[in-house]
Amino acid sequence: MAKLTDKQEKYIQELLKPNTSQRKAYRIAYPSSLKWKDSAVDSCASTLLSNAKVTQRYNQLKDKIDKRIEKKFVLTIDNILEDIIDTRATCKDNMLKMDREGNWSLDSAAVSGRDKTNEMLGKFKKMFTDKLEIDANITVNKLEDFFKD
Repeated sequence: MAKLTDKQEKYIQELLKPNTSQRKAYRIAYPSSLKWKDSAVDSCASTLLSNAKVTQRYNQLKDKIDKRIEKKFVLTIDNILEDIIDTRATCKDNMLKMDREGNWSLDSAAVSGRDKTNEMLGKFKKMFTDKLEIDANITVNKLEDFFKD
């Protein structure tokens, strides 16, 4: 891989920090840009990140971070789904609550939690989608063909 300048490397290191925008990372890496307009900084930051060497280094470090996070938290689809299903069960089990007088009522937090987990599971199963895939053969006729005798 081609060598980056110290400022390019600093930009990437800053950009990979949580909650850091391209603008903020650029201003830290290139202190002279502190006097520039936001639009000028944004343009330079975007151009810098589109540089092939910079993009390659960014992706290399991002992959390392992602692997460390995955290893540390064991983030797999199965683990995430298991947590969602466990949360759903807990919410479902705690939806009804009894007050001091013995009256039963719905716990709105548990109902909300159950609804949210249902939504996440539905999205995973692609039950709710804005796109509709249709596989069909369609014949298109001209409007005049409908009025022929």
